Amino acid sequence: MTWGRAAQRAAIAATARAARSEAGLQEPSGEQHAIDAAQVLGGALRVAREVVLRGNGIDHDYCHAVQIEGVPEGAYIEVVGVVSTLVNLNGFARALGLHLRAIGAASDASKPSFERPTEEVDEGFFTASARLRRPAVR
Repeated sequence: MTWGRAAQRAAIAATARAARSEAGLQEPSGEQHAIDAAQVLGGALRVAREVVLRGNGIDHDYCHAVQIEGVPEGAYIEVVGVVSTLVNLNGFARALGLHLRAIGAASDASKPSFERPTEEVDEGFFTASARLRRPAVR
């Protein structure tokens, strides 16, 4: 499942890095070009900024509110996935004393599927999820 093109995901990552830099949480990455180069769903960049800075403040009500504001559930999941992965990779690099790797040029050769699992269920998380398949016990 994908909701955005590679350039859109790069813009989300660059937005998250810029927000952390503006907040004094990391060195500037100079990747404004990645934000400007992509057309991203209106609220997705705002979600990226808020998720990267307010991780513990993101709750079920927030998730529901951004969906009402026009960020579909699948797009929300992808934004949170990109941002949380980026924060972990940036933290790992910092802990090792390494510079952040640049967000490379995005190739948009494939189109997003916009598909959600057909067997999704509401298990009380922020979003519906695919039902956990338990392996057969032998």
